[in-house]
Amino acid sequence: RGIYLGNKESYEHYLNGGVKKEFPEIWKRFSKNVPKESHLSIPKYFLEKMTNSSQAEKRHFSYEWAFYEISIFKKNITKKEVEEILKQIPYQSLSIMEAHYLTNDCFLEENYILKNLEKINHIPIKIVHGKEDAICPLKFAIELDCKLKNSELFILEGGHSDSEPEIEKKIIEIINENVW
Repeated sequence: RGIYLGNKESYEHYLNGGVKKEFPEIWKRFSKNVPKESHLSIPKYFLEKMTNSSQAEKRHFSYEWAFYEISIFKKNITKKEVEEILKQIPYQSLSIMEAHYLTNDCFLEENYILKNLEKINHIPIKIVHGKEDAICPLKFAIELDCKLKNSELFILEGGHSDSEPEIEKKIIEIINENVW
């Protein structure tokens, strides 16, 4: 669900402006935290601030990272809903973990997942993906499905969140059909 291939194209889309066309205000809020004169990428700058600065800065940069992601992970989510979600989740650890992985290319060589599909081609795979997923665009799920020999792709109304009604329903259906 929500296919992220861990490659440069996925990274560029999510953290280097790919979402700017769909969410210009959210992108502006996120990216403006990094000074133009910084030599660090956005995730590296955020990670540096989340791990090596004052408590207030750590909180600010962790909050802004999580605010960015939550703002684009669900279809038609409001700022108030984002703020309510952020009150309920441990966004500091989420933000640091994501920034750490993404600044290290998810600890994968370029296109590692796509280059190693033969290792899982014998496994029946169900892919559930939201049509409007802004974090992991649908094209990545389609690409993965096309390259797998034993997969089934379900494209549903919704964004990236597994709590989108159609996505959640399909995940539960698949689990119920495949429980031993």
